[in-house]
Amino acid sequence: MASARSFVVVPATPLLDELTHAIAKRGTPGEVLDALNAFASKFLPVSVLAAARFPIMASDWRSTRLGRDAFLHSSVPEGWWDEYVAMARREFDPGVLMAKSSLMACTWTETMQMLDPIGIDR
Repeated sequence: MASARSFVVVPATPLLDELTHAIAKRGTPGEVLDALNAFASKFLPVSVLAAARFPIMASDWRSTRLGRDAFLHSSVPEGWWDEYVAMARREFDPGVLMAKSSLMACTWTETMQMLDPIGIDR
């Protein structure tokens, strides 16, 4: 059952300004992801998993390299990226589908809820 947690409602422009300033002070991708995670979790019950640059050609997605095109948050379990890449090479990639069909970022939870995979697809 969903939590009855109330969310903070604030104007978007000051939030964007706050996030921009918090990220501008960071020197590494890991620090940026930490700042983004801290910012997002203040307002919603979400955590940052990763950030990736979407390739120009969709077929190039599978050649995405960790540390160059994709960056993982420090809380991501060891081996998650390798498992994700292996799955993306042999199966349908829900992350790519969501990135192609959305104009804004989406969470892994939202992806799983929208696609509702069952069995081995999960």
